[in-house]
Amino acid sequence: MLIASWEFKPQFEHVAIVIVFLVIVLRRAWMADDAFITLRTIDNFVNGYGLTWNIAERVQTYTHPLWMFLLSSFYFFTREPYFTTLIISIVISLLSVWLLASKLAPTPFAAVLAGSVLIFSNAFVDWSTSGLENPLSHLILAVFFIFFFQRDFSLRKIFWLSFVASLAGLNRLDTMVFYFFPLVVAWWYSENKVKALLIGILGQFPLILWSIFSLIYYGFLFPNTFYAKLNTGIPQTELFAQGGYYFLNSLGKDPITLLVILLAIALGLASIESRWKLFPISLGILIYLFYILRIGGDFMSGRFFTLPLFTALIIITQFDFGKYKREYKLALLALPILMGLAAPLPTYKLYASSDPVLDETVGISDERLFYSPTTGLLSQSRQNEIPFYGLRRQGHEFKLLGQNTGDVVYFENPIGMEGYYAGARIHFIDLNALGDAFLARLPATYNHNWRVAHYIRYEAIPGYEETITSGENQLVDSGLRAYYARISLIISGPIWDWERFKTIINMNLGRFDHLINEFEYRYPEIVEKSYASVNDQQELGISCEDENAIRFKEHGLIINIPDHLSKADTIKIAIENNVRFQILFYADKEIIDRLILNPTNTEGIDLYHHYYLPEKSQETGFDEIHILPLSSQEPYCMAFVQLDD
Repeated sequence: MLIASWEFKPQFEHVAIVIVFLVIVLRRAWMADDAFITLRTIDNFVNGYGLTWNIAERVQTYTHPLWMFLLSSFYFFTREPYFTTLIISIVISLLSVWLLASKLAPTPFAAVLAGSVLIFSNAFVDWSTSGLENPLSHLILAVFFIFFFQRDFSLRKIFWLSFVASLAGLNRLDTMVFYFFPLVVAWWYSENKVKALLIGILGQFPLILWSIFSLIYYGFLFPNTFYAKLNTGIPQTELFAQGGYYFLNSLGKDPITLLVILLAIALGLASIESRWKLFPISLGILIYLFYILRIGGDFMSGRFFTLPLFTALIIITQFDFGKYKREYKLALLALPILMGLAAPLPTYKLYASSDPVLDETVGISDERLFYSPTTGLLSQSRQNEIPFYGLRRQGHEFKLLGQNTGDVVYFENPIGMEGYYAGARIHFIDLNALGDAFLARLPATYNHNWRVAHYIRYEAIPGYEETITSGENQLVDSGLRAYYARISLIISGPIWDWERFKTIINMNLGRFDHLINEFEYRYPEIVEKSYASVNDQQELGISCEDENAIRFKEHGLIINIPDHLSKADTIKIAIENNVRFQILFYADKEIIDRLILNPTNTEGIDLYHHYYLPEKSQETGFDEIHILPLSSQEPYCMAFVQLDD
């Protein structure tokens, strides 16, 4: 066996690192609400309801099948969510740190340096528990690179490298980028490249088997969370900007994490003597960082930086520190310690009154700070339930209602702890659509102050609650009714029904997408006006309370434009002064261009704006203009709008 060579010969440095890390992690151990989303599926699974979240529907609400199965194997015996999950997380995290220090770091100094960074990294410490899959991702990465650095690229070793990488993808698919380039290197150095390629594909069988199972059982290759976060309507430029805020948030709250990652990338890309092993690792980190930037980061501060950090330390430990003088090494070792101590909230502290839990301006929160007072290990006591949290009590109340009145349907957000403690008989309609396959295919409603991973769907879809409650399709919208019939067959129909398989194929090919009116459910509360009704010039000086004001809500005002003005070159508009707006120009509901109206310092409507329209809208032509607010100040209003050609 490959692991037979892993002799356990602990040195003082390794033991000290693990012990200090254990103390820090135990003090900060906590559970995230999102962990209970998976735990509800696990509870259903071990109680015979299948891999479901709502037991009437086969919907994959988790992104980490391997982590889910690992927790399930212990939960089956304990039937206890909190301590079971924390113990597994802590043990795996300790094992990961030990492997990095004792097997990947070639010298005691490299081990201490890497251990110091991990101990002072808020991101790594906080996400070593939480109940999410981060600890297992770290462990799999450590095992992979232990094999990779042996530089034995025989067919047998390539199989195991591919197999471990497949487990990583099974734990979280987007982490495969860390393994792709090292696998390419292993293939390149193999003696028989054709056989190596085939063996590498064979090593992916865990991920391949899961994909086949997922397609048959759930009807889709990817988790429902993927589809829920796909159809947001948010411009890519905004996502890039939000991703940038995620990096800045990490730099401000936890500077050691991001700076070490960037340093390791530079060292790995510049390395000459170890280019075969460090360059592909650095490339993987770099692409993953770009991926984080592209998707807008996350709402959980630091969560997506733990695996890049762990990988970065693998790179740094490979450098030869023996050639440096003792004083230089001590100075190098002091850097992460000083950086960690200089952080706004060092890892040895639990709370800091000056550090806000949520950055309201960008929607990024310190989840541990938010949940730790109620789900933190050190916050538990004999006087309270464990974990002690209001959502748990609310879940128990739902459970009692279900026992007294039968199955109950509730619209809820968030859905984690509340959903778990409510039990299997309660059906939740998740407005974030993480647990609802039908809502996940609808566009998220427009929200200018959107938050990553919180893409709310329209709550008042006529007939949807009645459909879930009765089990009969009562949707009023004929397109949605037809679409729901197909998605319902996939997630609730007999698994081996031939008609279901045909529907799965057509659904995944997008052949039913035309049944959804994207615009209507993106802007369900939009106000529609004809151009003739808004182009009469009103007197200035009115307010939103004035009867002559044209009022609208967050989803804006859409104005139908007559043909003779479809290529107008100027717009004159009198609109609320102290609100930022954007005007979208549509042709057949496709955005042609946009114009930003910046606010002034005065209130009411006491002046008008005169703008030249964007060149593209003049050249292409438009049939509608959509006025959207970019500030939270309902209701919004305007006096008139006029176009000139």
